[in-house]
Amino acid sequence: MLGVFAGLFKYWKTTKKEQLDREYGTYNALDDKCLDFVKLCLQRPHLDIFDVVDREPKSLTDEQKKEEQSAFTILISIFERAFLMYRRQSSKLRDKQWSGWEEYIKSFATRQNFRDAFSVSGRTFDTEFQEYMDGLLEAAVSTTPIVQVDHN
Repeated sequence: MLGVFAGLFKYWKTTKKEQLDREYGTYNALDDKCLDFVKLCLQRPHLDIFDVVDREPKSLTDEQKKEEQSAFTILISIFERAFLMYRRQSSKLRDKQWSGWEEYIKSFATRQNFRDAFSVSGRTFDTEFQEYMDGLLEAAVSTTPIVQVDHN
């Protein structure tokens, strides 16, 4: 009887370790992709793609607009990966990781250049992710304050 309990404990311990390894692998893979995106931001400082918005974005050439579109498509792909990896995880991991990702995605959803990029390439992603993003973008547009300029 003791052997059965020891076997069950060993099985539980092995299963728990495998789960933690999977969770770390998920975190590590996304972290690597995020660091790659930050490097891209450093390589292209003329683009307004970093998470700190430029106060006075520069006018872009057609080539630079294409670079910005490509960079945001990479970022959207990272967001999709986070969405697909974390939304099905245990509630503890989801609460720890997904909430941060969701806030990060929402911060980009308020940006017109990001919304424009999603309108161009967003239909190429997972349909559930598209629906999620459509909801976030719609909410961001309805809550983004409209700045009125006084011309007097």
